[in-house]
Amino acid sequence: MFKNYFKIALRNLLKQKAYSFISIAGLAVGMACCILILLFVRHELSFDNYHPNADRIYRVVGESSNPYETFQRAYTPNPLGPALKSEFPEVLEAVRLSKLSSALIEANGKRFYENRFYLADSAVFGLFAFDFVQGESQRALATPNSLVLTESMAKKYFGEVDPLQQTIRFDNRLDFLVTGVIRDHPKNSHFHVDFIASTAHTGEVWRMPDWATRWGRSGFYTYVLLSEKSTPEDLQRKFPAFVEQNLRHSLDDDEMYTLSMQP
Repeated sequence: MFKNYFKIALRNLLKQKAYSFISIAGLAVGMACCILILLFVRHELSFDNYHPNADRIYRVVGESSNPYETFQRAYTPNPLGPALKSEFPEVLEAVRLSKLSSALIEANGKRFYENRFYLADSAVFGLFAFDFVQGESQRALATPNSLVLTESMAKKYFGEVDPLQQTIRFDNRLDFLVTGVIRDHPKNSHFHVDFIASTAHTGEVWRMPDWATRWGRSGFYTYVLLSEKSTPEDLQRKFPAFVEQNLRHSLDDDEMYTLSMQP
């Protein structure tokens, strides 16, 4: 029976070649588009899900407004992270990341400008998932001059030489000691790093001794880990009083500043 059905279908396809071609091609294109859309959506929804406690990690962002315009910024005031952890018990951990747009890196006789050089608090490896190939995550940024780099950067600068305890010179003026090597970040991450150095040298990197403690400067991405019983809405309701207490003195008279949280 099925053999007869197949013969009839094939005979009809051959009789109406143009119509058959249009129908089959349309079906194939439609299926291909659906598969591509599903793959794209799956990739977009997978971003940052590999981090432990991803559902409780939030980025704090700021919005500055005056009578003429409004600015939304991912960068937040420099002391914000430590202040949030200190003042709000629902914030279990706070981590700051500062990205340098271009950094001259020199090591092992090689010099390159890099644009994925970050300064970070030592808790960054506890908050986010970084796969350490060499070194210990708990102690990687424990000392002021410590630095962690990715496998690709270790190979780029040191080749087959063991990169641990090697010196990397930053901007011809600061020396960092390699204390760890991590695997390259997956593509489904909203940030990508090649170098992570301790924030202990923040003032020297930016040529401002008090740079990291100035509320009037916004140069860090700030991330927080909330406790299981807390919600971002509950914490955000406390932000206006927090802003008034800590940032009012650094704002213009007609300027308003608000903080919010992104999953």
